[in-house]
Amino acid sequence: MKRMGKIPQTLIGITPPIIFWIVAGTLQDDLFIMEFFEDFDIYLTHISLFDTISAIMFPCMFLWLYLWSFIGKRFKLDYIYYGSLIGVLLPAVSAFVSTFFTDDGNILSWIYMFTIGLILYPIGRLAYFSFDALDFDIWLESDTLSIIIVIIALLSLPIFKHIKKKQRETLTDH
Repeated sequence: MKRMGKIPQTLIGITPPIIFWIVAGTLQDDLFIMEFFEDFDIYLTHISLFDTISAIMFPCMFLWLYLWSFIGKRFKLDYIYYGSLIGVLLPAVSAFVSTFFTDDGNILSWIYMFTIGLILYPIGRLAYFSFDALDFDIWLESDTLSIIIVIIALLSLPIFKHIKKKQRETLTDH
């Protein structure tokens, strides 16, 4: 059987978590949803459905990540796991890092803002939009949610490291 390359494996791993982030961030916006449902009565009946779908995207991300932490190592598809880990971590980490470098006139904030911040800012905003769907502002700030997501995602690393690769069976083994 022909082995899949690193780039296709990474793309297979990173695509679903990014789609989960985009769906969670898009469906949380009331104005975006009202464009589709101009009748206010229809909007009121569907708002809880959209909030529920947005909230479900987070367990789906973690399910995808933990699924590939088991399957990826077992069947030598390591880069699918690494791609899914990047897809889950990148928006959460970029949202967390952007809070350290707020526009306070510090030289470090200017260096961050005009280098890596240009790339990470839109990704971090996607995380903030997704966090708005959870409506945890009363109990948890978005930075705390970012840390929780990073911790849950990084807990898949020990699982990935301790799973043994499947050994190839040969005719001489029997």
